[in-house]
Amino acid sequence: MSEPQTAAEVARALADVLDRHGIPYAVGGAINVFVSPTDQLSAALAVLAEAGFLVHEDEPALRARAIAEGQFQGSIGGLRVDVFVPAIFVRQKLIELVGAKDERLAALDENEQDLTGGC
Repeated sequence: MSEPQTAAEVARALADVLDRHGIPYAVGGAINVFVSPTDQLSAALAVLAEAGFLVHEDEPALRARAIAEGQFQGSIGGLRVDVFVPAIFVRQKLIELVGAKDERLAALDENEQDLTGGC
């Protein structure tokens, strides 16, 4: 078992591995990571695992949670890490702005189908 890490050490490790793999991200103060599920969730999960990120669900369950809730959790070195996937919020904002489905929402729906395997 590895030694417990500080939040700063975990945040630095996350930033380093995401940078190294070219995954766009943001890291918040409470060890929040923001990634895009529409095009890089699988890559982000693999990269996070390289940084020691542990989850208790398989990838399909995490994808479903990302789509349904816009986030999922794991841990690194015993510290909770929240991973936010903002596509759900993008869809809600577009609906507010345009008031109905249009081609932008159709594109989001296509990406969601790709993520869920058409489920």
